[in-house]
Amino acid sequence: MTLGQHGGGIPFLAERTVYEMGDDFEEVVFHAPERLKRDAVIKAVRREDPDNPDRTVFRLEPSEAARDLLEPLDPDKYSDIRASANLLSGSTAKFYYRIFDARGKFESHEKNVLETIAGNMSAQSGSTTTMPGPAIPAIYTYFGQFIAHDLTHMQNYPGDPGMEWNLRSHVFDLDSIFASLPVGVSPGTGFECMATLQPNHLCLGPTSLDRHEDIARTANGFPFTTDPRCDNNLIAAQLYVAITRFIWRLQECYGFATLDELQVMAARYLQSIALNDYLPAVCDDGVVTDLAQTGQRKVIFPGGNPVLFQVPVEFAAACFRFGHSMVNSNYLWNDVDDASLNDVLNNTYLGNNLSPQKRLIDNWVIDWDKFATAEAKPIDTQIANRLNRLSSNWIDPSSGVPYAPDGYNLAFITLWRAGQLELATAQQLKANLPLLAADHASTFAAEDIFPSGHPICAGLTAAQRDHLNTNTPLWLYVLREAEKAGTGKLGPFGSRIVAETIHAAIAGAQDSVLSNPNFQVAGEFCHGATTQFTLNAMFGAIHA
Repeated sequence: MTLGQHGGGIPFLAERTVYEMGDDFEEVVFHAPERLKRDAVIKAVRREDPDNPDRTVFRLEPSEAARDLLEPLDPDKYSDIRASANLLSGSTAKFYYRIFDARGKFESHEKNVLETIAGNMSAQSGSTTTMPGPAIPAIYTYFGQFIAHDLTHMQNYPGDPGMEWNLRSHVFDLDSIFASLPVGVSPGTGFECMATLQPNHLCLGPTSLDRHEDIARTANGFPFTTDPRCDNNLIAAQLYVAITRFIWRLQECYGFATLDELQVMAARYLQSIALNDYLPAVCDDGVVTDLAQTGQRKVIFPGGNPVLFQVPVEFAAACFRFGHSMVNSNYLWNDVDDASLNDVLNNTYLGNNLSPQKRLIDNWVIDWDKFATAEAKPIDTQIANRLNRLSSNWIDPSSGVPYAPDGYNLAFITLWRAGQLELATAQQLKANLPLLAADHASTFAAEDIFPSGHPICAGLTAAQRDHLNTNTPLWLYVLREAEKAGTGKLGPFGSRIVAETIHAAIAGAQDSVLSNPNFQVAGEFCHGATTQFTLNAMFGAIHA
């Protein structure tokens, strides 16, 4: 069972871009990247569901080359997939659309150049950005990670030949919490679970002092959760605990008859946080205001969501990875101690610093009131230097990343994967999308994105810097745009892709907050009403 932090699996990228998708198509063809096999394709063919006329399903037809890539999983197990759950994936297959098809047009950078850039990104001790106002609270770093996991992680657990392969959708619907648990994995003991709607797997596990302030774990400490990536770092795990408790409170408040009803309502609250709290905190004010006032997306599925919704690979593999830059080296934690990034990574299953009983050591339970004052690092071209020496535990072995015996540099992995995916550069998107060109022009007066004195360029020749300025990896461009803007947030170019993709992912969810204009969340939780909900309100509801 894979618990890699940085993307693995076999990506299959659609021939159609987000501008060519609609509800009138009969099939979509997904290709594996050139580095694998260009003739490795999976075709999604639309057809009617004989058992449910209100449901659209797709038959997935892999080519022989795709079958070879997906071994040892049996591609004959591909089955009809609900449109509401989107496209399926096995443990080695992931599916995406593109904003721009750069296949055959990608101009890569040499491996040694990417290594130099990545080394420069983690060479500083902190941020190069001076904030003009209050810093972004650190919690938004990890709420963004929660959104990313809910949108993009699709995994089938091997060993169960009868299990459907649609465990993860590409919509923001809390599938990463409510979907089926891993098959063949035995739970640990001492769980506390939601009292009603039994049986359910909305459970929390005991700490070393038997407080239920940890995620549920197996006897050896592995996450016994729908998405084991919730334990990639301790803040993500503690946020998962908080969201689980919030869902318990929702059930106490509303008394739903089914888990499906509870999931829809819980998703609406979290969707409201994403739209009204998270996006304004990390994205350009003008982009967020435009999207909120008009409700119209201009770059991501501008004509409306297709029935077969997948996020763009440019979002998943580049733009939304801006959160790597927000990770800080130290955090305010609790009354016992503060936490270094090393502590945040190590007090997990992957970090191997659980108690002898394979539980979270109780001293590391977060105090959310104290953590609320912790700051995220401003978004810029620097990442915490602890992220340049990740152990192989955090790297999916199927990702194709070159072996690094001294530790994996997260910046290098992200840049390397862009080349492997033939991901469009910032210049290619700007040249083909006038709105993004305008966003670019609002930040950069000239094409000299990285001037000669910029820290990223240390060790590069003039020719290499010129190539970087004319073929800028999308992730690096988004960080540089934010750095240039100097607000600590994303600039307009990156904000457009991030905000509109999240908006589309919410619009694609069943009975989402966007499809229910009269929906009002409980502002004081079960007392009063408002159309907006915030992370602070969620934490307040947990302790109400």
